Amino acid sequence: HLFAAMGRNRPKKIPRSNSNAKNVKTRRRKRDIDQIYDDLKPENAEKAEQTKEVDPDLPGQGQFYCIACARYFINETALGTHNLTRPHKRRLKELKTAPYTGPEVLIDRGKPIIRDTDGNLLQS
Repeated sequence: HLFAAMGRNRPKKIPRSNSNAKNVKTRRRKRDIDQIYDDLKPENAEKAEQTKEVDPDLPGQGQFYCIACARYFINETALGTHNLTRPHKRRLKELKTAPYTGPEVLIDRGKPIIRDTDGNLLQS
């Protein structure tokens, strides 16, 4: 009776693996800005609008999609209210500037940029 009070009353904490945490991080991963920038190009945006297929696994069966945020919504009202939110407006503002690729990357690495007579970029 005296020894019961001296021991540890709660079970020891056993370290758990973080394998589930990694799955949660990758599941919530959003599309990158340069991928969305490519989606907003006129030829890709038209193709996306034409190929709206019904998918029962997506919210709103995949019919209500915000290209700028890469998100599906349940109905037109939810999409409309999303278009008024601050994160959507920030994403649109961020997409107005071109992504950091191509010649800018070459300049930062110290490689010379070589162009032909028409002004097209040649491989250096």
